[in-house]
Amino acid sequence: MEQGTGQKNNGLTVHISPSSVVWAAAVGLGLYALFLLSELVLVTITAVVIAAAISPIARWLVRHKLPRVIAVLVIYAGGAVVLLTVFYFLVLPLLAETAGFVDRLPGYLEDLENWTPFGEEGWMRDYPALEGFAEGFSAEELAKEFQEFTRGLGGGFLAATAAVFGGIMNFVLILVLSFYLAVQERGVPKFLEVVTPVRYQSYILDLWRRAEVKIGLWLQGQVVLAILVAVLVFLVLTLLGLPHALLLAVLAGLLELIPVFGPIMAAIPAIVVGFAMDGGGVTMALIVIAVYIIIQQIESQLIYPLVVRKVVGLSPILVILALVAGFQLGGFLGAILSVPLATILMEFIKDWQEYRKKQVTNEKLPLEEVSSNN
Repeated sequence: MEQGTGQKNNGLTVHISPSSVVWAAAVGLGLYALFLLSELVLVTITAVVIAAAISPIARWLVRHKLPRVIAVLVIYAGGAVVLLTVFYFLVLPLLAETAGFVDRLPGYLEDLENWTPFGEEGWMRDYPALEGFAEGFSAEELAKEFQEFTRGLGGGFLAATAAVFGGIMNFVLILVLSFYLAVQERGVPKFLEVVTPVRYQSYILDLWRRAEVKIGLWLQGQVVLAILVAVLVFLVLTLLGLPHALLLAVLAGLLELIPVFGPIMAAIPAIVVGFAMDGGGVTMALIVIAVYIIIQQIESQLIYPLVVRKVVGLSPILVILALVAGFQLGGFLGAILSVPLATILMEFIKDWQEYRKKQVTNEKLPLEEVSSNN
């Protein structure tokens, strides 16, 4: 006798057992709980990623006869010094320069609008959408939004961390959780064992180890790449006498995170500034374009092959989608975590594809192998 309910339609019988209904309800409630606790989940994932980044340095210090607790404290103290130095010697000057750029933005747009192609006899008159771009772009609204964002950043280091991490409590919780995970030997694997069903613990730990290596290689390469590009842009724009060189350089470094389109997006404001600056015009705009093309060629042909020796395996379009989705769902923290989480997801999808192939060929399945080891 079959349990559950059945519905017959065109010779097809579908049976829904009570256990399936209970399982579906449990999954739905679990997803709803995750949605309600999304901020806590985001904070926890951030702490896990930070602990995973700290662990290799902690292991190196432990090998040099330093107790693990002291090693982690040294890492945190060094990180605090670096953050404070960057904040007061880079972030604050950058905010001041950005404020100056936003104040002058209406003038830049006006100069661009008065340029011949946008004028009454210019070719832009045949393209109303392009012709009205400067009018539809509200520089005043941009300035207001920027002031709202920088109000917290300019109020001191703690206020800046609150603005970035969504509150002081989130920042403190991230510090505490990451310290607790990093100070333990195998802290992150132990945490994963706690939150993972016993049957799949071996697989989840193996997935994390593989993803951790790829994430580390990607992060190291991107940080070095961003710094080198930012330094190059700053030096060249300073030699050219372009205003806001620091802001444009930092923007170029940050946008290196976005494949293909990042360098193009970084070049646009520099071209506008070069065109609108005193003594600039079309000649300076063309020089700036040439500078960005040369730097992009140096980055892609020389710096990238030397710095990024191993590729994470994420396509450029997937990185872009991950960054956009992460920022939309979790703000700044979501954008930071988007690529690591996408890397883990791609590793899982690759395992699932292998699982399906072995299932078709009636071989032993990966998850069965994992469960049999337990």
